[in-house]
Amino acid sequence: MGDQTTDPGPVLAFRATDPVSQTVVITREDKVMSVLDRDGTVIIDHADGTRITTLYQEREALSGWSQEHINTGERCSSVCHKEKVVMVERLGFATVTMYGEGRSCNVFFGDGSVVTATCDGAYQVYPSSVGLLFINQDGSCVYTSDPEHSPTLSLASWSPREQPGSYRMNHTSTSDTLCEVTDHHGNLFQVMKDGQASVEISSPLDSRVEEEEEGGGGRGGRAARRERAGQASYWT
Repeated sequence: MGDQTTDPGPVLAFRATDPVSQTVVITREDKVMSVLDRDGTVIIDHADGTRITTLYQEREALSGWSQEHINTGERCSSVCHKEKVVMVERLGFATVTMYGEGRSCNVFFGDGSVVTATCDGAYQVYPSSVGLLFINQDGSCVYTSDPEHSPTLSLASWSPREQPGSYRMNHTSTSDTLCEVTDHHGNLFQVMKDGQASVEISSPLDSRVEEEEEGGGGRGGRAARRERAGQASYWT
């Protein structure tokens, strides 16, 4: 217990090497079997059915961006290196994959849902049907039902006007807004901490009416006010 170390004692094992592939198979008397490949892959099967796989997959890293690449959008030269990946599997349980370099892990469920977690406490939840949920370190989150939404959405730069159909929920900041969403027509809906709701209607008609009202209070102004009143009755 604690800082004490327990010596399990020696365990009998049998070691076999494939003469062609040089793969090594080690079988222990406690029913733990290990498979060691020449490329560094290690597969360990435990007696309870748990399998732990350690492998190295190639990862492409950009060597840098020049101003020319930024302007043209062309990809610059890249460097491939191997990243250590540890995968834990067992029948009837979710599969967990851990990435050492990225300090993150993925959890794959049987229904197709995936949860991604990072070391700084951020999460991404991909439901099996549709949608994408981002949970930030401070507890704020963004949900979108767009299946083609970029998985690199940044909560810090999130704007309801620029990303319609996405819901932002935040109960930890000093802002008075708990939830806000903009529909695909540009209308902004907000729910405040005190339970009040706010709706900002966005329409091409609004900008034209405002321009006419700025011209004065004559016939154009009266017509603009009548048009605004008709629009208000339409939305209500």
